[in-house]
Amino acid sequence: MAQSSLFSKIFSSLRPKASEKTSEASASPKPAINPEHLEAIFADRFVTAGGKFIFCEHRDEVIKTLQDIFAEEQIETLSCNDPLLQTLVREAGILQPTDLSKNADAAFITCELLIASNGGIMVTANQTYHIKIQNLPNTIIVLGNTSQIIDKLNNALTHIKAKYPPKEIPSMITTLKGPKGDGLEDPNSAFSTKNIYLLLTV
Repeated sequence: MAQSSLFSKIFSSLRPKASEKTSEASASPKPAINPEHLEAIFADRFVTAGGKFIFCEHRDEVIKTLQDIFAEEQIETLSCNDPLLQTLVREAGILQPTDLSKNADAAFITCELLIASNGGIMVTANQTYHIKIQNLPNTIIVLGNTSQIIDKLNNALTHIKAKYPPKEIPSMITTLKGPKGDGLEDPNSAFSTKNIYLLLTV
C-alpha cells in the first residue's frame, strides 16, 4: 500500500487554494496565521517537515487506518499505555499492545496540542508516560483532534498553564516533528529519523 493512499486525499482538501497561498506569500515572506485555515496550515507544515498526515472523520476510519499503517510498516509489536487507544487497537483486531517501556516496532500515543505555525505535535509526560521521545520506537502513531490545533507555540504554552493547576503542569513538554523540521521556534523540539503518523479526528 503506497503511503500517498493514506493521506493525500485529506491533505489536498485541507490545503488553502493556490490563489490564497500565492497572495499571502506575495504579501509577506512569513504570512500571519489565518485562524480560518489552521487545519490546512498545520497539515501543510507537518507534512513538509516529513510527517504523515491522515484525516479520520469516523471511528471506523481510525481503525481502518491503523490496520493500513500496521500493514504498510509491517508492525508486529506495538507499545501503548493509553486505555482508550488500547481499545482502538483491540477493535482493529491486530495485536495486543505492550507497555511503552517495552521494545516494540511502533508506539501509539495521544497529544496535548497541534501547533499550526510550525507543524509540531506537542506532547508531555502525560502522553509518553515519562518515556523520552528518543527511547520510543522508530515509528510513532499519534491520535489528535481538530480541537487541539492552536496557532502558535506561545499560545500553546499559555494553554497548558491554563489547563493544569500550577502543581500539576506536566513535565517533558516538547514538540514532535518530522526529520525535515527546524527548531527555530522551539529549541526543545524533538527531531530524529522517526517515522511519525498523525491520525487527525473531529
